Amino acid sequence: MTEQENGELTPSDLGTLEFWENAYEHELDNFRGHGDVGEIWFGAANSRKIVRWIATKLDLNKESDKIIDVGCGNAMTLVELAKEGFTNLMGVDYSEKAVDLARMVLNDNDLPNVKLEVCDILDNTLPHDFKVVHDKGTYDAISLNPENPTEKRQKYIENICRILLPRGYLVLTSCNWTKEELLKHFTNLATGLYDTCEETIQCSTYLLSGAKCINKVCVCGPGYYYLHGLYEKCKQDVDCYVNADFEASVCDNGICKCTPGFYQREYRTCRREGKKDGDECTINNDCTFDNAICTEFVCKASQVEEAIELASDAMLTTNNSDANEGSPRTCIRRYSCDDYICMIPLEIRVDGNCMTNEDCRALGNAVCSPIGTCRCDRAHFASATGTECIPELGEPCQESQKGYIEKSFCRKGRWSCSSDTVASKNNRECLEVLGETCMNHNECYESVKQIQEKKIICKNGKCACDWGWNEWNSSVCVKHPEAAAFYLNSK
Repeated sequence: MTEQENGELTPSDLGTLEFWENAYEHELDNFRGHGDVGEIWFGAANSRKIVRWIATKLDLNKESDKIIDVGCGNAMTLVELAKEGFTNLMGVDYSEKAVDLARMVLNDNDLPNVKLEVCDILDNTLPHDFKVVHDKGTYDAISLNPENPTEKRQKYIENICRILLPRGYLVLTSCNWTKEELLKHFTNLATGLYDTCEETIQCSTYLLSGAKCINKVCVCGPGYYYLHGLYEKCKQDVDCYVNADFEASVCDNGICKCTPGFYQREYRTCRREGKKDGDECTINNDCTFDNAICTEFVCKASQVEEAIELASDAMLTTNNSDANEGSPRTCIRRYSCDDYICMIPLEIRVDGNCMTNEDCRALGNAVCSPIGTCRCDRAHFASATGTECIPELGEPCQESQKGYIEKSFCRKGRWSCSSDTVASKNNRECLEVLGETCMNHNECYESVKQIQEKKIICKNGKCACDWGWNEWNSSVCVKHPEAAAFYLNSK
């Protein structure tokens, strides 16, 4: 495949969804009629060689490590991986016909437990916990797309970096790019603003989609500005951004530093301190008080408890109400003494008492913490009544589920806000756009279409309707006063 002057491949129908839908529709018919799985790209022998290399050369746990085949086609690579003993497998393809064929092939090979999903890798909807990403020709197809191939390749690399675990493996086969070109695309990547580059794709993995390679230097493109890391110069708090947490850093006398209550770890991370029992944590270092450990994401003082042997008749039920009048209790008598240990009955609610994770199951997405109370999983929060744990915006969902958060709904498998609202910083509310504080126009949006039409702009630090548009109901911008009636009738 020849390259153009801009370094991109010559566009081809192989880079379009329409081509692959038609191709797999034909192969579906062949499979139904003759049991033919269809073409195995790069040949069956090469496919088996790649799978064998994965099984023998990579340090993997065949039962627990997750492997995803991006652009799985007829799923024959997944079949070969299963034959090698891998059990945690997933295949995705943006062609619905391909996934239909893959499902039939897997069932024919008695592999119904391999996960399959119709998914475009350019959409950031996949989990971020894969040990291996396998790609045989998908990066090629994206590179051949007739529309914005550079931007699409850049998005592909961003999303592959997101879904791979640290020290994970990308196993990629290409017939259009040389080894040197692929290494430049995937390894010679910028790690900061103003790093040298040859093309934009080298800047995007670290600086994300707003980055551009201009005059062989990585900079922010039009409409974007740089969020500074630790000890870089800043003008205000919003300029400072570390480890995806806006609370973690502040602008202190013109320099980005860790916020009080956070501590610096390594050279570019601020982590929240756990200062007492029950504070949240991820690793032991987050718990900064003496003899503390992080257990199930909660700080707890490490201590050795003395075992107490109980007599065979040590348990009885009573209505003793010394501490909480009227509360029935279960009392346990200590061995060879007359005093009692009394426990209040379990209350099924967030922060209610528990002994095991099973006690918190009714809340959904909750566990029993080391301090004996139910708490919500990461990326979930307690409802107003405390009787259920609600997923934050951006968490996985099913299309049939009703939104827990007002003005939210399930879009492409993730909780999202309606088009006239935006997610709050903690991802727990859908906020009206108009009147919100802003620094630039891109922070004021209702949908991509409305950005393009410039319906909403940042005016005097507040999101407001642009000239020629009228505010309606404090939430949307309409072109003319009479358009408001049409807007309401169309809802």
